[in-house]
Amino acid sequence: MKCKLPRLYADSFDFSRWRACDFRSFSCRTEDLVAHKTYFLDHAIGYLEGENLICRPKANTYAVLLLEDEQFFWFHMRRIEFETIFGKVN
Repeated sequence: MKCKLPRLYADSFDFSRWRACDFRSFSCRTEDLVAHKTYFLDHAIGYLEGENLICRPKANTYAVLLLEDEQFFWFHMRRIEFETIFGKVN
């Protein structure tokens, strides 16, 4: 499966949007993230490779930007989590 999310610019992933992430009603553990795949598919609006972030860069991850109830937020997903939920980039 190929990823259909658009790749965003680094300025979409600022500190205030990172702080806005409260993980809703799930944890950041792989099993829980994958179990909420439908939520992510419904709310994710784009991604950026974690090492390309200006705010909180992190290797071997993807930053995923989500929109829910008119609020933007983002967090890091490990590569395997991202690919399981959204598909492979490239």
